[in-house]
Amino acid sequence: LANCQLKAFPVGIYRVMTNVTENIHVISLANNDMKSLTSKFITTFCQLH
Repeated sequence: LANCQLKAFPVGIYRVMTNVTENIHVISLANNDMKSLTSKFITTFCQLH
């Protein structure tokens, strides 16, 4: 998801990844327009390194 000019983390990504979030260890959000991440992101992807 790097270099996508995102202003927020896409809600659809949460829905699509519901069953696989525990297997995701790295997400790159580099070079986007996001100012912060929501608590939902933190709790959904709590296993990130």
